[in-house]
Amino acid sequence: LGKQLGFTKTSDWYQVTKADLYDNGGGGMLANHFGDSAIAAVMDYRPEYSWIPWLFRSVPQGFWKVRKNRCAYMTWLGKQLGFRRSRDWYKVERTDFLRHRGAVILMTYYNNSPLNALREFRPQIRWDRNRF
Repeated sequence: LGKQLGFTKTSDWYQVTKADLYDNGGGGMLANHFGDSAIAAVMDYRPEYSWIPWLFRSVPQGFWKVRKNRCAYMTWLGKQLGFRRSRDWYKVERTDFLRHRGAVILMTYYNNSPLNALREFRPQIRWDRNRF
């Protein structure tokens, strides 16, 4: 399938869709072995790769409902933004979430507020609203 879709590197698999699998004869496998999830199939195909679920075109249904997944995203976002200390998070903006595939969680779980996201991610810190 990778050859058929022109994939040359492992990260190209982030672009695969359920339709790609169905259109190329993989629908039965997808439905019977992977709960109709292209992401699950890809992760099974290359289990040694450190997959980042939110880099796929969509995450599995219910993925963001799990606090651990939202916190994993925040950890990843901090690395993407080069944050090393807690105070670095005062520089985070809504646009950082938008540019890094986090718009849905920011809107759905944090009322479009990076501060609300940080309150869940690092609840032990008393975040100063005025510093944002």
